[in-house]
Amino acid sequence: MRIKKLSELTNKSKQRKEKADESKDSEKTSASSTQEEQKLSERVGDNLSRMKKALGQSTDLVVREFRISIEEKFTLGVAYIDGLVNKDEVEHYALDSIMHYHDEHLTHDDGIVNMYELIKSYSLSAGEIMEAKTLDDVLLHVLSGDTVLFIEGYQTCIVASTRGWRDRAVSEPQSQTVVRGPRDSFTETLRTNTALIRRRIKSPQLWIESQQIGEFTKTDIALVYIDGIADEQIIQEVKKRLSKIDIDGILESGYCVLCYSVKYCPIV
Repeated sequence: MRIKKLSELTNKSKQRKEKADESKDSEKTSASSTQEEQKLSERVGDNLSRMKKALGQSTDLVVREFRISIEEKFTLGVAYIDGLVNKDEVEHYALDSIMHYHDEHLTHDDGIVNMYELIKSYSLSAGEIMEAKTLDDVLLHVLSGDTVLFIEGYQTCIVASTRGWRDRAVSEPQSQTVVRGPRDSFTETLRTNTALIRRRIKSPQLWIESQQIGEFTKTDIALVYIDGIADEQIIQEVKKRLSKIDIDGILESGYCVLCYSVKYCPIV
């Protein structure tokens, strides 16, 4: 009787292990299939259509497909969100520099043109250039105020930093008054706030590490500290706690403090 129970327990454990292995395999398969679906297409029109569909045909999404060179043999596409970009940078530093290229710049002795590297290295005059290979990365960049450039025949797009939305000017603080010190206060724009700190502390040991929190808001969070003075254990603990925050959106600093103690957030 005891031998029979042991055999039954062994069979049940084997079945549980097989089910666990099957679930892991299915998760790996679904993850790989999702990654394949997220990859960009080599066709510019397909990528622009996928962006429109992902954003629900939103009217603030500006897309344009055009051709360059005299023979119009190179197809490109550009996309950005109206209101989040600096249109002067988009038109003059991105579109204008690309669309005025001529055939003599687009041909080599061997007749082979790497259009992607040519535009990335020689044509775009934007200050910051990045790359994106998946649709999620493209949408994140576009919704952050960047401009994406698709090139026919390449599954990687070029991202140009063209952020230029309107923000509140730096003004005097309303809750704290200073008699002799500076009278500028933080605004709602993260980069403006970090610039104010940089103006006061001109040290290379002032480190700023950024990350995004919030499933829907994708709020930019900056961890600012002076390397060599701040306790390394405290810094790592703060990073650990921030990485564990699981919430739909961060709308103010109090959300991060609240997430340390609420039950639905696995922070403790």
